[in-house]
Amino acid sequence: MLRLTNIGNLSTYNSATGLFEKITNCNIDIENDLIVNIDKNNRNGIENIIDCKQKLVTPGFVDAHTHPVFKNGREKEFIQRISGKSYEEIFNDFDLSSYIGLVRASVLASGLIFELPIIIYFLTKIGLVTPEFLIKYRKFALVGVLVLAAVITPPDVASQIIVAIPIVILYQISIYISRIVVKNNN
Repeated sequence: MLRLTNIGNLSTYNSATGLFEKITNCNIDIENDLIVNIDKNNRNGIENIIDCKQKLVTPGFVDAHTHPVFKNGREKEFIQRISGKSYEEIFNDFDLSSYIGLVRASVLASGLIFELPIIIYFLTKIGLVTPEFLIKYRKFALVGVLVLAAVITPPDVASQIIVAIPIVILYQISIYISRIVVKNNN
């Protein structure tokens, strides 16, 4: 058995009431990957104790990041987890609609990103953007690209870089296209 003690705030789902609850200054007993007891008493005889140092504890919410572009994948797992199943018992079954939604969102996002040089072409043609403007604000564009990559990918650096590199290359291509348009207009 594992006991988490000295929890400042506990945010958890109460399956009996169907509501999320906030409990202050409490302890949790965990046995076989399940929460078996939440109380405010200090019990002796438990070997594995972790002092939470009055921090926030959110059991069951260990994967708290979100992916607004790639949705439809984890709600079944979340429901199984709050119903008391351990991660070993949860079977991740993707259905056809979830897969089609993922592919559709991926294709749409890729298609929109690859329109960047065409958009810059037309913006340069009508005089709203110049190559100097694009070069001057390249640092800000890079930060924006990295933020976009962080939003649409899982929270690992490799995935973010894999998404960011083509966008940065497209931005650089857009600068060259803008130079060609300005040169041809003069």
